[in-house]
Amino acid sequence: MKIPKSFELLGETIHIIKSQDLLDKTDNVGEADYRHNTITIQVPIGGINRPISYIEATYLHEVIHFILHRMGRDELNEDNSFVELFARLLHQILITSMD
Repeated sequence: MKIPKSFELLGETIHIIKSQDLLDKTDNVGEADYRHNTITIQVPIGGINRPISYIEATYLHEVIHFILHRMGRDELNEDNSFVELFARLLHQILITSMD
């Protein structure tokens, strides 16, 4: 699965930022910034080796947060366990889909 540089959501462009210091700054591996239309993802750095599948699932986790936010589904958006499970299930579908 390829993580894009950006995508469109309800007519707005959401930009993806690959960070080497997000974990140090916020103690998060992903972050959705609705005000600035960005998703920031922590990339592997020395000493912190994360599998690409984890990075992809983190990206999808933040995408789902954006979708739920834009849908006005705050109760689901605040349920991080729901968002995490949704992201992992979607990731599995995307990486195992065959033509």
